[in-house]
Amino acid sequence: MADYIQSPAISYSQKKYDVFISFRGEDTRANFTSHLHEKLKKEGIETYIDDKLERGEEISNALSEAIKDSKISIVVFSKDYASSSWCLDELVHILQCVERKTQIVGPVFYHVDPSDVRKQIGSYAEAFKKHEDRHNDTTIRRWREALTKAANHSGWDVSKSSNEAVVVSGIFNFVRKELRSKSSSHHYSKQDIFGIDNSIADLHKLLSNYARIGICGMGGLGKTTLAQIVFNQSCHQYDSHYFFRNVREEFQKHGTNLKEEFFRQLSNEKDLQYGHLDSLKERLSHKKFLIVLDDVDDLDQYNCLLEDSHSWLNSESKLIITSRNHQVLRNIIGNDERMIYNLKRLKKKIALELFCLHAFKRKSPEESEKELSLKFVNYAQGLPLALKVLGSHLFSKNKDLWESLLNKIIVDPDQNVTSKLKISFDGLDSKQQSIFLDIACFFRGYPKYLVRDILDDCGDFNIAIEVLIDRVLPQLKEYFMLIVIVMS
Repeated sequence: MADYIQSPAISYSQKKYDVFISFRGEDTRANFTSHLHEKLKKEGIETYIDDKLERGEEISNALSEAIKDSKISIVVFSKDYASSSWCLDELVHILQCVERKTQIVGPVFYHVDPSDVRKQIGSYAEAFKKHEDRHNDTTIRRWREALTKAANHSGWDVSKSSNEAVVVSGIFNFVRKELRSKSSSHHYSKQDIFGIDNSIADLHKLLSNYARIGICGMGGLGKTTLAQIVFNQSCHQYDSHYFFRNVREEFQKHGTNLKEEFFRQLSNEKDLQYGHLDSLKERLSHKKFLIVLDDVDDLDQYNCLLEDSHSWLNSESKLIITSRNHQVLRNIIGNDERMIYNLKRLKKKIALELFCLHAFKRKSPEESEKELSLKFVNYAQGLPLALKVLGSHLFSKNKDLWESLLNKIIVDPDQNVTSKLKISFDGLDSKQQSIFLDIACFFRGYPKYLVRDILDDCGDFNIAIEVLIDRVLPQLKEYFMLIVIVMS
């Protein structure tokens, strides 16, 4: 396909279908179009094909909606395409979507010269002679303009000597690239990505240098958001991709059965049987993957999914793992700390700007708002989740309600925040939880050797401190007390 030009303003949001195929059934249903449809469907691309609708003189409302609900239209121009008023009306609707910048179009010239379509000569001239006897000049002109515009787009020529399998593969690659390149960070608001711009750039650099990288940090820092943005911005470079959310939670629900679902999603084989995994992995070994495992907090969760990945995940593939547990990432990735990205809390200036974006829909407070705003920012301790939750609660509220909320959260923290933090606490054993709570309640700021002498019991203290460090709990500071309140 030649260089494809499209407007960067095209939006794919809220679309029901990935691809709409326009074709004349008598010409290509049993050959080229069926092969293209099967390829797209097999690769998990949601494709609308109108071979089950009753055709009349005008296209139905259902078909018109299907065109509008599609991200890409592939138009298969065959010898007798223009003889169908139905096909011509489809094309008009498609071009209207293209002009509104809500869709892109890729023409396929199947055993027909592009100039025949563009200029309506040859079989297209014969078709219009018949149409002119039945349709008014306005309709004829609209059809001709649509054919000319569509044929001016770069597309694929399929002659009798063409290898149709190669053409179908080329169309699939084009569709995949377009879909992936448009499913990037535009799904996120400015508030969502605010403060992590540098982290996004850092992670892209790590991904270019290493096959496996980890993102580590406490709950609520935005590990999942960061991984999702980088994933969306990069996935078009890979043959296949999969973002596995909430691995910890899903493993708790399904145990080792999660493995089958993982490979079903990874391969787009909906009827996958567990006994066929070995043959499937052999096929997958030829693909270049981008995989994200989100929220892995135990080595068993990783081993369930990717323990033997060295045997099928090839050297061009990339793996991103997010975790609250530094030691788990070391066990998976190795001791090279350069491969683990430690996500930090926001600095005070950035934290204030993020809070204000949610509380005032601007980046800074008025002078009269500054003192109270800073109290909430100090309370949030640079945790993006807390800043967003608190700011959203306070939006459009008066000063009295701000002060009331500040007093309330000191004794009754927001559950949207504490539920995230408590996950790390729940991952500790009973002895480690006791040591954590003792430190949080009584010994913050005390010398380590003194606290060890008081709390140590059969060497548990040193082990517990290492676990707390690996789980990034010492970064919580004032959030120590939030967890204590939740536990009380």
